[in-house]
Amino acid sequence: MDCRFGTVSVNDRVLVYTVPVSAKRSSPPTPQVSPAGFSSNKDSQHVLIGPAYAHPEAWVYLPLVNLTRLNRRMIVDLDHNRCDTLDAYLMRGHQGPPVHIGKLFRGLPLGRRAVPVRAFALSFEMAPQDSVGLLLRSRRTTGIHELSIAVSTENQFIIKSNQEAITRLAALTSAFFFMFTVCSLGLIFKHRLLVYFGLYVFPIGLGQLNYNYFFDGFPFPPWLGLNANSIGLLIIFLANALLHPFGVAYLESLTLYGRWHRYVVLGLVGANLLPILLLLFPLTPLTNAVVTQASLLLTTLNIGWLFYISLAGFIKKREMYLLLTATLIFVPVLYQTYGQSTPALSYSHFQPFYLLLVFGFLIVALFRRELISRQMTAQSIRLVQTNLEQLRKAEIEQIGRNLHDQLGNTLASALGYLTMQSPRIALARDMILEAINETRVISHNLVKDDERALTEKLADLAERFNDFSPISFDYIDFTEEKINHLPALQQQGIYLIVQEVLNNIIKHSQAKEVTIQAFLSEGLVRVSIDDDGIGYKANAQSRGIGLSNMYKRAELANLTLVIDGGYGGTSVSIETPLLW
Repeated sequence: MDCRFGTVSVNDRVLVYTVPVSAKRSSPPTPQVSPAGFSSNKDSQHVLIGPAYAHPEAWVYLPLVNLTRLNRRMIVDLDHNRCDTLDAYLMRGHQGPPVHIGKLFRGLPLGRRAVPVRAFALSFEMAPQDSVGLLLRSRRTTGIHELSIAVSTENQFIIKSNQEAITRLAALTSAFFFMFTVCSLGLIFKHRLLVYFGLYVFPIGLGQLNYNYFFDGFPFPPWLGLNANSIGLLIIFLANALLHPFGVAYLESLTLYGRWHRYVVLGLVGANLLPILLLLFPLTPLTNAVVTQASLLLTTLNIGWLFYISLAGFIKKREMYLLLTATLIFVPVLYQTYGQSTPALSYSHFQPFYLLLVFGFLIVALFRRELISRQMTAQSIRLVQTNLEQLRKAEIEQIGRNLHDQLGNTLASALGYLTMQSPRIALARDMILEAINETRVISHNLVKDDERALTEKLADLAERFNDFSPISFDYIDFTEEKINHLPALQQQGIYLIVQEVLNNIIKHSQAKEVTIQAFLSEGLVRVSIDDDGIGYKANAQSRGIGLSNMYKRAELANLTLVIDGGYGGTSVSIETPLLW
């Protein structure tokens, strides 16, 4: 190989020999003499060895030629996030066995390294017109075994290292600043989506710490199976698990979060927590294989779930921002992962600033969504308040008419019978009793019990009507009190509609029995009121203020109201979905 010195990525210029897990080599292979088992690597981005449980050791050979007339001090370096131990050998033609030039491993203090940098870097000398072979032995215990190799002159390596250090520090600082900013804004504005998204960004910050080799020197307790070699896997599973609070909040904002969504979320979260628990204990060959394969499978499933909720947002509300973010970040990840001979998660082609740019776009979109949502909510509240005020005025007018037309006329008639020359006391007594019952109906309708559960209010309503009416009222709840989980506006709407229906039954139905029942079937709550009276036939004359108020309340509370009247009784049905 003709290497013109500067800084050169040599991933696609090396030969690779993968040692089977059952046959570790104790001595370096000699590709110059026996190239059997070595194969060329065609990928310029990295040297993918494969899962560490199947390929814990690999040898990489790189021929080099110094075409200059000067002695060169060269440095080979590689990112060791997926390499735990590195040995380097130098081979000079057939002049004897390879010469060991250094060994590096995680946790080795910088003061004991030949080249005092966090990356794995070793130096070697090349004479003028010299030809050498660089032989690297890489070992990995968990996760994916992968290398990215570069060769530099000493001066160029110093420049490169300084640039990389600045970039890594800026990326690390930006990730944590981004995380804290998003969480703080979410807490300040009480925006659940922002808080949960900031929580999801937290593993990205941990990933940056790992990318900057922070965990190499971290004092992991000796009793803990987790260490610098395996923490990358833990970060992957943690990111998968922390996606779901954001996903649940997003589906709830779309009013789409149902029972089967909850089962999927619990399954995915539990599936990601299990390998995290396995990583806390020393890995066996079996558990090592399990957590490595699980990282690929579960990440793919989580990405699929993210695309599902993104599509749900697009279909439900035509929101493009989450779908666009997922596409820009995870489609390249899936392509890089499954576009190679051995599928392995790969984020190496991503710059952290690219992630922050895309995530920043998502945050702006979430803020815009929240602003629009609050404006629409404020408009809806104003509209509801206006309509409720109109209903209140209509109900006051209705009470006034009832007091004047019914109660007042009844009492006036009773007084007339009592002041006759021959008083009709029995008839006057019956009319006074009728006036008393009418007074009870009006007073009970004015009772304020909004703070109680809907099931209690409906049961109490039936009991109160039983107190002053000859009609038998019975309430049965078949929802196991799940009807109490409805929004407050819907609960109040159902209660007031049922109250108005019972008033109409007393006044017009001539019924003997009334049954009020609450059902829950396939996520739909239905409250039915059935009587055995003379029935009801809807027409323009029969739809008075009471019925108009009932339909208006149903509209405001997003309830479906159906009145079915005929000979043999009337049935009233109130329906609404129950969102879990």
